[in-house]
Amino acid sequence: MLEQKKTLSPKEVEAEYGYPERTLETWRHRGRGPAWLKTGKKSVRYHRADIEAWQASIRVTPKGSQLVDPGDDRSAADPFDPPPAIN
Repeated sequence: MLEQKKTLSPKEVEAEYGYPERTLETWRHRGRGPAWLKTGKKSVRYHRADIEAWQASIRVTPKGSQLVDPGDDRSAADPFDPPPAIN
């Protein structure tokens, strides 16, 4: 198993998480988005844990929906499936 890097460059964040480098830059200038490390005059790194914590903090759950633990092997009913027929 490959060991994951603890910190990522903006380019690596884009590749792994899908947030464009330019968006990350805009968020930094506006004081938004995941926490970052300034490692040089123009060099920035992101802790993987900070990105994942930030993602969890912005998660929106619609009212009435049930959260399902992704590690739970039991399958949840799809809310778009029609209800079972009543005889």
